[in-house]
Amino acid sequence: MKNFRIIVVVFVTSLIAITGCKKDAVEQTDNLKQTGILGQWKLETRVTDGISSLIAECCDYIAFKTDAELNDLKGAFKATGAAYETIGVFEVNTSANTIQFDYNDTQKVYEFQIESDLITFTYVENNQTINEYWRKEK
Repeated sequence: MKNFRIIVVVFVTSLIAITGCKKDAVEQTDNLKQTGILGQWKLETRVTDGISSLIAECCDYIAFKTDAELNDLKGAFKATGAAYETIGVFEVNTSANTIQFDYNDTQKVYEFQIESDLITFTYVENNQTINEYWRKEK
């Protein structure tokens, strides 16, 4: 009986040691999640050189998704509208507040700012300053 107790104590102690030493899996989150850019956004307004467009903005969306690499600030995007669909990749530069889009052998760099559920893209096109205001879809 004494040997049985010793065996039980050794078994329980070993079991505790084995399970206690097991490292918990650390769930990694993508660095892009911290920027707030991930998800789908809908164009609300486009302003050209300080003048708001009189055209009702409809049906322009852009969706940002992560890529397989969690430690970078790169991902994939899909922009859609009434007469277009553009698929490509993007990279966020948080120190310069810029986002670089790469698609169809084209590269564009926009300044951006995110406040709550509104993202503003600012860029120059044909010597005109464009500000686009996009609202995050829930």
